[in-house]
Amino acid sequence: MAEYSFVLKKYFVASHIHNGEDIHGHNFYCIGEFELDKVEKVKKEFDKTLKLLDYRILNEIDFFKEKTPSTENIALFIYQNLKDKIKVKKIEVFETVNFSGGVK
Repeated sequence: MAEYSFVLKKYFVASHIHNGEDIHGHNFYCIGEFELDKVEKVKKEFDKTLKLLDYRILNEIDFFKEKTPSTENIALFIYQNLKDKIKVKKIEVFETVNFSGGVK
């Protein structure tokens, strides 16, 4: 039986410090895949969660005080903020065109 899903894509801007590098910023690109269910609610929750990261220094967010703000952990943050509200299949965060991390 076929499973239906839909994908939302959105940019957010944030900076972080990790791997001994100086603070630096990115135009992150997030792709979320969700089970086909209440599309407007999913869009609202996805946008609300990404606003928690937008124009922030990620290291200052409580979640990242004990976790490196890598693409994988940013995806985990987004996933954990959404999973009890909507049906998330996958979150992928791109730091550059050629580098991403994600969770399923």
